Amino acid sequence: MNQYTPSQINRLQEDPAFMESNQKNRGATYSSPRDLHHSQEFTMDHQDRPFTPQSAFDAVELIGFDSEDTSSVHYSCTAVEAPIAQKIPAPLLSEINDMSIQQALIIKDILFTLLGLEGHYIQYSKTYNRSSINSRVFGPDFKIARNLDISLKTVTKRIIRIGKYYSGLTSFTQIYNDAAHGKLVQAFCHATATFFKQYIKILIDLEHEFHHNSKFNINTLDQILYQDVANKMSHMYSIAIAIHELNEERQNLPREELIDTRHRLETDMYTEKMRVCKGGLVLTIIRDRISAFKGDAISYQFLTALYDEVSVEYLSMLNKWLTEGRIEDPFDEFMIRVAKIPKKLQSVFQKNSDFYWNELYSIKEDGLLEQFRDTKIQNKIISTGKYLTMFKTCTGLHDFQYLRETLEGVNSLNAPDLNLKIDLFATRANKMLLKVFFEGYKFPNLVETFQTIFLLEDSSRIDSFMDSAFQDLKRNKFKISTSKVSRQYNEQFGSLLNTDCSTSSSKLAERNQRFTITVENFFKATEELISRKGSDTSNYDFKKMLQEHNSSEEVRNEVGKGHRSGTNDRVDDATFLSVDVTVPLSFPLNFVLNRQTSYQYETLFKFLFMLKFVTKQVESNWHDINTSTIWTEKTFPPKVQKWILRCRMLHSRILAFVTHLQSYVMYDVVESNYEEVCKLLDEYARQLSLAELGTNVIQSDAVLNTKLSSKYGMNTIFDERINSRKTTTITTTATATATATARATNESLSIHDLKVKLETYTTSILSDALLTRSETLLCVREMFYFIIQFQTYTIQMKKMLVYIHPGLYETFSKELPGKFNKPMDDDSVQQRLEYMDESFFLRYQKFGELLTYFLSTIRKVGERENRKLLELSDRLESCFPE
Repeated sequence: MNQYTPSQINRLQEDPAFMESNQKNRGATYSSPRDLHHSQEFTMDHQDRPFTPQSAFDAVELIGFDSEDTSSVHYSCTAVEAPIAQKIPAPLLSEINDMSIQQALIIKDILFTLLGLEGHYIQYSKTYNRSSINSRVFGPDFKIARNLDISLKTVTKRIIRIGKYYSGLTSFTQIYNDAAHGKLVQAFCHATATFFKQYIKILIDLEHEFHHNSKFNINTLDQILYQDVANKMSHMYSIAIAIHELNEERQNLPREELIDTRHRLETDMYTEKMRVCKGGLVLTIIRDRISAFKGDAISYQFLTALYDEVSVEYLSMLNKWLTEGRIEDPFDEFMIRVAKIPKKLQSVFQKNSDFYWNELYSIKEDGLLEQFRDTKIQNKIISTGKYLTMFKTCTGLHDFQYLRETLEGVNSLNAPDLNLKIDLFATRANKMLLKVFFEGYKFPNLVETFQTIFLLEDSSRIDSFMDSAFQDLKRNKFKISTSKVSRQYNEQFGSLLNTDCSTSSSKLAERNQRFTITVENFFKATEELISRKGSDTSNYDFKKMLQEHNSSEEVRNEVGKGHRSGTNDRVDDATFLSVDVTVPLSFPLNFVLNRQTSYQYETLFKFLFMLKFVTKQVESNWHDINTSTIWTEKTFPPKVQKWILRCRMLHSRILAFVTHLQSYVMYDVVESNYEEVCKLLDEYARQLSLAELGTNVIQSDAVLNTKLSSKYGMNTIFDERINSRKTTTITTTATATATATARATNESLSIHDLKVKLETYTTSILSDALLTRSETLLCVREMFYFIIQFQTYTIQMKKMLVYIHPGLYETFSKELPGKFNKPMDDDSVQQRLEYMDESFFLRYQKFGELLTYFLSTIRKVGERENRKLLELSDRLESCFPE
């Protein structure tokens, strides 16, 4: 018995029934320190008003556990009801003048308080409510007897905060150690329970010292607790309170505040907030505390170890995603969310759709760790698992065991090589999927096929199609048989495939191409595209455009709705301006050549087809003007011959314009850009042929040929570098060089870069071909509408020449009496001559104005934005110097 502990404090009244009942129990009875004298006065830490506690009638019974030790505070805290037992109230501190006795009494109470219990002189505040979850998690505030010596009270106040922390953490563990709060909160609860085992052991040792060491005092108790317990307990308590407060805040928020109304399926970030505090939110709370205590080495070390312990499950999910493309997240804690596609959109978001894979996974904004705030890191993480999943889908594999790789995942979220490991796993995933594209699906051949189909690389079949369908293509699309035109196209492009049973991506693309005549013509569709998103076609919502494009009806054989058969033919309704070719691609090819890139290919096809058709039409009319019997008639009067010469000159200028423009687009724009794409694809193919399918991802020291300590020491790297140099041989040097070369080779392979460069390729052609800005598209439209109308004008003037020449009129009226039956009197002929002069002058003047407008526009845009257009401007200005 400690010399400072008076024996009369703990004595019991000798009730026979009580003594008889306790003889049956193993161990000895021990008086509870909870009973206080009814006149004992207490005070809160922050107030001095008197407090009179109620008398209690509890007897303490020591419970026998596996251990034989019954002297600990923990055992002495188990109470059973024994109403027949009566206790002697504790003495009043005001009656105890001996400081050593007061110290012994208060130390005994402190040992109870450190377990979150009340003592004789330290009791719960009145504000503590056991039925309140908040009160339990925050822990009780204790009040200390007023008459305790001030020096003892100061130390006691500092110590009993640990009891508050212990009680709060115990209640936190009881409430939050549940599946509803996720694995990470449970891991924190487990870390707390592990710490409590050490804490209880310390208390048992302190109690032993209190009973058997005569030199033990309250300052020693304070010092031991401060060194071994207080700092760690304070950190864990603060983290628990932060988790609880955030959890309470989230549960009390209305649903509309949890959901970001700006969120759409096509956004990259998932913005809806979690209802409870779990996952990354827990790690963020710990991480914030680590940042706040970076200057405290002891706290930093403890919090870092706690962070690693709590993040084990999160790290496991991250490694499964990076190595296998698999998400095991039963409690929705991981940073990646798998989209739940609404039923009404399931028809659009199919597994074989590029939209499906683009929107299937998204990064959760809520609880995103600081390490992953950089969008580049986010893209690498989300693409790594996605590509692995796509690889398994393409190959039908469920795992990668057959590759016999050595994969060492991320060891810690605080590891210095975290970003390096993510880069290595991203490189591995990119290489595996690219192998599928280039060696399995022969992706370069597919790009070559697109070049042929859409960009008219080999135009022989397109030329044959134009020749066979020329008359229908230049007519009103509502007055022709569109099925006939489609059949003529399929005959040209399908004849070579009828006997080809190849399943290669290029042959499948040729076989799947679909030719249609759409209601909306090329210029109108492109104008709408530009008006919605300015000049930046790369940011346009192509998903919406696709839906509208697919929903717009095709022109059928019958007259289109809303178009009367008697309506005059308009340039807008010319068939060749509404041709459309699509090539539906299946997964995974449509992931790289996605809908946006395909739509740009289709837009370019419409423009190139129009340009080629107009050039062909101008060349045909030019040949007619210079060789037909009507235009070359020698007996026309000089005035008419001069008119014919002027008409030929204007037509020659138009032909020069379309020829230069077609040459610029086909050679300077399409061909030059395609050469860069070919170089890119060849480089990808070369690197992939040198690379193995599997990849070893090991510790960063093996990759970088530098040794990083597993404990992330500060100087170990230099020591191990020096040691490694002593044992380095020529063989290891060669191996390291080969590894570094292979790694440098693999790092340049990226699915995303390939997609971006293909999109850039088509976007650059659109921009260089004047199709991405409203002002350039307008000048192209006005110029080509004039050229198309001028071809119609020359055909009309050919008939007019017959009406002003009596000899020609007599010949043709006999051969075609139904078409040449107008009067040939002098007044009528004179009126026709005047009309020919006036109409031609207007068209000659119009062409000059349009040419000036065209040149000034492309010059202005070329100097401001696109230097490529200056080449076309210089070429046309040299051709039309006036």
